[in-house]
Amino acid sequence: MRRRTAPAETVVGVAAAVLLALIGAADAGSCLEAKLCCPGRDSACVVQKTPINAIVEDPTDKPCYCDHACLKLGDCCTDFKPACGVIDCVMSEWESWSECDTECGSGMMTRKRQVMKTPVNGGKHCPSMVQKRACMGTRCPNYPGSALKETAMLLPASLASNRLSNESQDIRHNLKYRLSKEPVDLDSKE
Repeated sequence: MRRRTAPAETVVGVAAAVLLALIGAADAGSCLEAKLCCPGRDSACVVQKTPINAIVEDPTDKPCYCDHACLKLGDCCTDFKPACGVIDCVMSEWESWSECDTECGSGMMTRKRQVMKTPVNGGKHCPSMVQKRACMGTRCPNYPGSALKETAMLLPASLASNRLSNESQDIRHNLKYRLSKEPVDLDSKE
């Protein structure tokens, strides 16, 4: 005589499979499965992976959130962005650097890029669209290019008002002293 499988054993097996599937979904922290997507900051918009009063020992068991504040707080569920339609800004590649804006002396070069996709639903903001950098124009009629490469970019004297002066080390004094054909009186103040 054949023995039939008891309905209770089948029900327990199915219940265990369903429970394991639910636990797997909770481990993933899915906003889509929880059908959650909340604007702003909402502490109730949470996917709880463990019972509320459980002691959380494993960092993967911490709750994750499906509110837009999770982007700043860094505690979003793994599928928050696609589930809630969050799109980050997408930029084009940088264009080539422009020519130096001056033919002779110090100038500026720029390069630009475009916004390909604007941010939606709290996505990351677009970064700067323009970059600038210093350059040195070398097409000078009076100076050879090699002389310009030796030129230093000096700060305006107005920025040096708080600087202490040591006359023996002052560049103007040293230039006069070294370039002068006549003897220089080191004690005189000019």
